[in-house]
Amino acid sequence: MLRQSVMGSDLSYEDMMDDRKLTDVYTANVIGHEDLDGRKTYILELKAKVTDVSYYSRKMWIDSERFVP
Repeated sequence: MLRQSVMGSDLSYEDMMDDRKLTDVYTANVIGHEDLDGRKTYILELKAKVTDVSYYSRKMWIDSERFVP
């Protein structure tokens, strides 16, 4: 049941229960910049350092002023 999607998204309940820090699980690289809703963001590509993760790679947009996803 934990592997079911949350409200029809790609995110699962199991994903939300993982309490490890992203820096312990992934290596991050800035691969670009993009404006979203008038805010400048960094685009990060995360690659897994460990094998027991739900997603081998992830892409995140981080606000370049506030440093929040």
